[in-house]
Amino acid sequence: MSDYRPKHTIFDKEKFLEERSKLGGLAQKGMKTTGGTDIDWVIEHRGGFIVMENKTFVKDWINIPVGQMITFVEMYKKLNSDGRCHFLIFGFDHDVDFKNPESKTWYFDMKDWDNGKICPKRTVSYKSYGVHRREMILITLREYRELMEKYWKEFEENKPLENKSKENKPLENKSKENKPLENKSKENKQKKEAQKKNRSAYEPWTESNDDFLKKYWNDKSNNQSKYEKIQELSEKTGRSKGAILSRLEKKGLV
Repeated sequence: MSDYRPKHTIFDKEKFLEERSKLGGLAQKGMKTTGGTDIDWVIEHRGGFIVMENKTFVKDWINIPVGQMITFVEMYKKLNSDGRCHFLIFGFDHDVDFKNPESKTWYFDMKDWDNGKICPKRTVSYKSYGVHRREMILITLREYRELMEKYWKEFEENKPLENKSKENKPLENKSKENKPLENKSKENKQKKEAQKKNRSAYEPWTESNDDFLKKYWNDKSNNQSKYEKIQELSEKTGRSKGAILSRLEKKGLV
């Protein structure tokens, strides 16, 4: 039986269980979840998937083995065939306090990897991809939890119709029912097009985003002009310069 050894071995079982428990604290009660040695966490509900992978920062970088990323890309392509998969790669500092809801983490979505917004040059060194935290979205653990619940509820709202009698409605009524779907499809298309240029376009602003914006804008040691600051904030947050200016005005910073 020595020829049938598993490809992967869990050397530190206590650490493995500890990491799973940390992730479990961020999932919503009632979510059906699973874990593995190649994918940290998978949540499935009504045909929708939330897939999460955790990485630890080393000098502001997370490293993703090329083979693992190939697997992620193919997995995301299959699970997202109907647009109902959120595949998130998270970056944590090694000393993050998982019991503190205001602790910070960073993440990016596999859709941004597909669009070339993350690690666009795809420079490979030591057989891995390096992603800097400035390319990722900053959120707190509380916002992480809220994001999981948002996706879970999204799957609830997209559940199949159980009353088949609705299918027998006149065609004129069906056309009225389809209008919201058409509008939503149009909005999704606009969002995808916008995110090709700015990865966070149409995404809601979080408290962490606003805190970063305010801190950067009010930094007196920063000698950049207002235009240069807006340009830099646009690049750092993945939003258009117009969106940055609008947010600054809304927060009373300009």
